[in-house]
Amino acid sequence: MTVPERPRIDERTAYAPRFKNETFIVPLVKAAVETAIGAHATHAGGKALDVGCGGQPFRAMLEAREYRYYGLDANPSAGVPVDFTCAIDGDLKDGPVMAAGPFDFILCTEVLEHVADWPRAFENLSALLAPRGKLVVTSPFFYYLHEEPYDFFRPTSHALAAFATRSGLIALENRQLGDAWDVLGTIMAGCRFRARDESMISRSTAWWLWKLRDFVFRRIARGAIRKRISFSGGLYISNLSVMEKPASPV
Repeated sequence: MTVPERPRIDERTAYAPRFKNETFIVPLVKAAVETAIGAHATHAGGKALDVGCGGQPFRAMLEAREYRYYGLDANPSAGVPVDFTCAIDGDLKDGPVMAAGPFDFILCTEVLEHVADWPRAFENLSALLAPRGKLVVTSPFFYYLHEEPYDFFRPTSHALAAFATRSGLIALENRQLGDAWDVLGTIMAGCRFRARDESMISRSTAWWLWKLRDFVFRRIARGAIRKRISFSGGLYISNLSVMEKPASPV
C-alpha cells in the first residue's frame, strides 16, 4: 500500500484568520493557547517542545518566558527551521527528540486531528514530558476537512480527557471553545449555493440563499446577534486541554 504524501502547507507565523472560515476558530484558539501559556509555562529556563510547530506562531511567547524552544514537525514549512522532523505518532524511542528531552512544557495545537495513531501519540507525548511538566493540546470539534488525506478525527473534550488518563497524565483543564453561534458562522463561511438547472425559481432561490448566507455570517461575525439571542444545542468549535505528568506514575 502506497502511503500518500503529506500536503505542503503554507503555515501561519502569526495566529490570525487568513480565510473567512477561520473567522471564529482561530481567535478562540489563539486566546485560549495564550492564556494557557501564561498560566502554565512557568518553568523559566526550562525546555519547550512545539509539536506540529508549523510557522511557530507561539515561539516568541515561549522564549519571552525564558524557555529554550524546540520545534517538531512531520512536514516542515519552507524556510522555517525545525529541530526534529518526525511524526508524533512515529517510533521515537531511540530518536533525537527523545534524547533532547524531557521537556518541561509541550505545545500541540491543531495537530492531533491529523494524527492517525492516538495511543502511540499520547504515549510519546507522555514520554517526552518531564515530571510535573505541562502539555497543552488543542484540536477542533467542528471544522472542515483540511490537509487531506491526513485529516482523521474531530475529538470531544471527553476523548482528550480519556487519552490523558490512559497515558498516565492528569487532566488539569478541559475546555470547550466557542458555541453554537461559532459553529453556525463557520458553516455560513463555507456554504456554496448553485442552481441545479436554469429555471428562474432555481436561480432565484440560489441567489437569495447567497444573500441570506452573507447576512447571517456578518451578523454573527460582528457579535450583534449573540448579544440578543441565545443559541445552544451541544455544539462548540474546538477543544483546549491542559495535562500534567505526575512526579511519580499514577
